[in-house]
Amino acid sequence: MIGEGGRRGSGGDWPLANRRAGGWAAARLITAMLLGAPLLARPQEFRALWADAWRSGFKNAAEIQQLVADARAGHFNAIIAQVRKRGDAYYESSFEPKAAEIAAGFDPLAELIRRAHSGSPQLEVHAWMVTYPIWNSQPPPSRPDHVFNLHPDWLLKNDQGATWDGSNYQLDPGHPGVQEHTFNVAMDIISRYDVDGLHFDYVRYPGNTWGYNTATVTRFNQRYQRSGQPRADDATWLQFRRDQVTALVRKVYLWTMALKPEVKLSAATVTLAPGITTDAQWPTTAAYANVLQDWRAWMQEGILDLNVPMAYFRQATHADAWARWSQFVKDHRYRRHVVLGAGIYLNPLASSLAQIRSVRDRTSAGNRADGVACYSYGVSSTDATRADFLNALTTPSGFDPNPTPVFASVVAPPTMPWKTSPSTGHLMGLVKQAVTGKELDGATVRLTGPASKTLIADATGFYGAVDLAPGNYTATAAAAGLIPQTNRLFITPGRVTAIDFLLPPTLDDAYLANIRAYPGERAAVIAWETADPASAQVQFGLADPPSQTTPATERLALRHAVLLSGLLPDQAYAFRVISRLGAMEYRSSVRLFRTAGQLIVDNLEAGFTGSWTLAKAATGQYATDYRHAATTTGSATAAATFTPMIETPGNYDIYVWYPPGSGRSASARFDISYDGGSTTVNIDQTANGGTWRL
Repeated sequence: MIGEGGRRGSGGDWPLANRRAGGWAAARLITAMLLGAPLLARPQEFRALWADAWRSGFKNAAEIQQLVADARAGHFNAIIAQVRKRGDAYYESSFEPKAAEIAAGFDPLAELIRRAHSGSPQLEVHAWMVTYPIWNSQPPPSRPDHVFNLHPDWLLKNDQGATWDGSNYQLDPGHPGVQEHTFNVAMDIISRYDVDGLHFDYVRYPGNTWGYNTATVTRFNQRYQRSGQPRADDATWLQFRRDQVTALVRKVYLWTMALKPEVKLSAATVTLAPGITTDAQWPTTAAYANVLQDWRAWMQEGILDLNVPMAYFRQATHADAWARWSQFVKDHRYRRHVVLGAGIYLNPLASSLAQIRSVRDRTSAGNRADGVACYSYGVSSTDATRADFLNALTTPSGFDPNPTPVFASVVAPPTMPWKTSPSTGHLMGLVKQAVTGKELDGATVRLTGPASKTLIADATGFYGAVDLAPGNYTATAAAAGLIPQTNRLFITPGRVTAIDFLLPPTLDDAYLANIRAYPGERAAVIAWETADPASAQVQFGLADPPSQTTPATERLALRHAVLLSGLLPDQAYAFRVISRLGAMEYRSSVRLFRTAGQLIVDNLEAGFTGSWTLAKAATGQYATDYRHAATTTGSATAAATFTPMIETPGNYDIYVWYPPGSGRSASARFDISYDGGSTTVNIDQTANGGTWRL
């Protein structure tokens, strides 16, 4: 939502979904056949109210009763309720803490569903999920179980290394942990609540200079055989980041179709002035070029049921932008539905009514929208009350020159024929390494049959395709250094076929066992074993394929260790091992290691509990700001947790930096946890400030 808050395994048809041990859990026989018919024999139209969690609306039973009554009074048929605001939950989440303002024992989402579904007419409830922004204040959340505190290494960074974007901290869409966690949050709602839809918001980047989390850049460099930090305007890097957002939407869509095909997946998507009307203009839009949200491609692929472009324009000054985007989205429905998002909070009531009425106007190609969503329930007009707004929708008023109210009668939401009478099927699955079970990021799945396409596995090893023509297909999965695997499958209309692939290592990799790297700062030892006595040699370099080769050993052995020297610190190296036995030569697949380097974890990446003061005045601080807490006797009352992301295992020296000055603690406690134990060190901070101290 723009401005929200301030103003706003094996194969066959998927028979069972059952994920536990850190994942969402559900067990249900699946078919993607949904039988249903319109509730009312009137023209169908989607009419929704966005209800945000920054204001009152659905935080207790009385508010929910009023919200549902108001929606019915205005002849709406859907409520889009913000149940995930900033990494918190307005429901009983299996993964994230309950919002602090919600009373213990109260479940807002469950109560909203109960009231919306039990009255007449029945209202749809769409769970609105803010996707990547997870905290909107520089002091961290107080809850230790908040994702901000649990996983500071997941935070989005820009090309300068900053994590605060001026309004939010966000999770990086390209981090494998973020992809899995966000998917789990979405499916937790879908699997455990009787929602009619899931609504993604902020499913995008804050700008095209963002996305530089170390894990994401490492994935990019590995896939494209790059090194260093890509430029923000690098075309391949831009598309890679678009693909990360798309991968999440695709995965949630296919799992939803498998688990509860009646649930509608939607997204609040970006528009912005001046607007476009043709495909040729799409690459110039803010959605595509800046926030890397390729929602046109989502619609074309079919991984949204309902696109809700946020056409938030003041009619008095930006009527042309409203008109242009209206035309574009109506003409780009593809096989799905489009609902225009009207920014009623920006407009006088008369202008909002005019915009709402215009969604029914047809383009020159004969296309119209499938309805409207109004932002927001909390602020419904610049010049009228909520009661005026609801009344003007359903009865003649001085706000609307048309004698027939825009929502004169109650109507049902439009049926979705791809759900109620499907003619196509879907495919999804995982690609893993057969021996290690590791998900194969970037593996390809080549599909041939009535349709042919190449699918790419995401950071979690997931691949998928929607709207496939029925019939027999052949799918072949492949990844570098592994033996491709082929499966035959049949696509059935209305069903999600699931095929997982386990790719075994090549014969050479099977002969060369237990390959491992022990890197230091400027050297590394590569070790491995062979089934028979053989020679040892290593190819290595900063790029794949490796460009340097060590001399082959003359002595034949079963266990091998080769020293690589002259390496650069804090760099990713590619390597493969080679062993020869007589005329036979065995080469491993290319692997990676990173040399050790200096790891600095500053305040912005720390988690804080207790009372800390943010300050900038002292000289000798490491960065532009620092925090301090009052000294105390007895048990500590405040704590700062620094969690470095260590890619290279080994022994590390730990240094601390603090500004010099008076009032410092003579015995500041540092608890150090590591693989194998923990230790406590007390530092006298009254001396030796303004430098690194071991």
